[in-house]
Amino acid sequence: MAKSFASKIPMPTPKGQGLLARWSYSQWSSYEKCPAMVKYRQIDKLPEIGPREALDRGNHIHRVLEDVVRCKAPLETMYDPVPGKPSKLPTWVPEVETLLREGATAEDSISLTQSWTETTWLANDAWLRAKLDVRLKPKVIDYKTGRAYPEHVYQADLYATMEYAIGCQAPEIPVEFWYLDQPADGKNAKKVWYFKKEDQPQRVLAWEHRIEAMMNDTLFPKRPGMHCAWCGYAGSKGGPCEAG
Repeated sequence: MAKSFASKIPMPTPKGQGLLARWSYSQWSSYEKCPAMVKYRQIDKLPEIGPREALDRGNHIHRVLEDVVRCKAPLETMYDPVPGKPSKLPTWVPEVETLLREGATAEDSISLTQSWTETTWLANDAWLRAKLDVRLKPKVIDYKTGRAYPEHVYQADLYATMEYAIGCQAPEIPVEFWYLDQPADGKNAKKVWYFKKEDQPQRVLAWEHRIEAMMNDTLFPKRPGMHCAWCGYAGSKGGPCEAG
């Protein structure tokens, strides 16, 4: 089991005493970089400031693929221009054709209680939520624009953990990331990890350990670093954080 990529974090208060009631992978990933970022976004509900070109571009590409896999748009939509830098999306048409042929589903949601049992998305006991870009059971596929990062293994791990929590009986779940800014036939276009059902108890314990500080945090301190350059709350961009 890989270790967390967090730097030093404050000692947590007793379990259940934090300000957050629920979490997601992206929230935890942000917390590992800077707890204050999570407070501004999730608790204070402050809008982010600064350029959104990369985010808007990524969201556009995700929507195109979602509509195609859901048969709401033709495959030819993948050849249309996207905002920002040139896209490699047309090279992925054969891969998406395979998804359609094999009956994949898009944007499926999973919501779990604190006991790692399934609940509905808007339920009061919803504690952990995720939306999966593609499901081709038992495989899960996640789309990525931009660079590949080592911490993506944690996201893959969490998706497999959630799949097993809602009853997947496959002995092994492959979680595959598609890096869409790479040509589909490139050597760095895909990354796949495999997670075994027999390791599920250890994965659950590992995640409960990883999120303990975040879910018990009442202070959400600032943690300046390289991420300040793109943080939408940095004071240098007119945001509330004077550390950035």
